[in-house]
Amino acid sequence: MSAPAIQTVHEVCARYHAENGFDTAVDEHDHILLRTGATDGILMPAALAERVEVELIRRDMAAPIIVNTRTDLWMLLTQGASHADRSVAKFGALYRYRAMMTTIGALITLPGPGDEVRHWHAKPVGRRRPSFNALADITLRVAHVLAA
Repeated sequence: MSAPAIQTVHEVCARYHAENGFDTAVDEHDHILLRTGATDGILMPAALAERVEVELIRRDMAAPIIVNTRTDLWMLLTQGASHADRSVAKFGALYRYRAMMTTIGALITLPGPGDEVRHWHAKPVGRRRPSFNALADITLRVAHVLAA
């Protein structure tokens, strides 16, 4: 059995686009960037994200999850959020628990070959991602229980 071939950053970027439907590009620093819109996400502290992930799995709603080892923040990816999903009230409710939703056109750095800062905690599977509202609601419920 031979070892898998090492992929270049451009090959990984193309795979994310083809397999996961991510709007990706490689920047001048060889980072793979995902432009939000068709895909969005919620960034949150690891302790909250771990508990949110448990609830997502219980509901068979697994989300791709990126871990940033420098900040100890996790980005849970979702389907695209509508303008109505991006209300100030929802932003404020999430922010109260240090969870932040992506904004329209924001850039998310995806894990790439040799990335020492970011890695997949839960890799994307096809185009399967929970809705933004479902993840926001679960995050708020879990955070409220943790804060109690």
